[in-house]
Amino acid sequence: QLPERGRFHDLVRDIFTLRRKQILGVLVQILNEPLRTGGVASATTWSREAIAAVLEQVGIAPTSRPEQLTVSQFVALSHALLSPPSDPAESTHG
Repeated sequence: QLPERGRFHDLVRDIFTLRRKQILGVLVQILNEPLRTGGVASATTWSREAIAAVLEQVGIAPTSRPEQLTVSQFVALSHALLSPPSDPAESTHG
């Protein structure tokens, strides 16, 4: 299942502005420094370590280049980076 379409599109577009760099460095830059108005940078600062942990979680080598990633890897990465953390205590569905 695709994450929210607009944010997924923004993430992939921002990543590909730096497609020849390693994915870890790309994500550190685009998540912490807006490349343009409306990019994926957020108010939350992402450390290299936190981004490296997300990459490990989704099975992407931090030395990979964006052009080497598959569509399914982009989807998994987008879910891991852009989805709000789930908190079972906040779940009121039922």
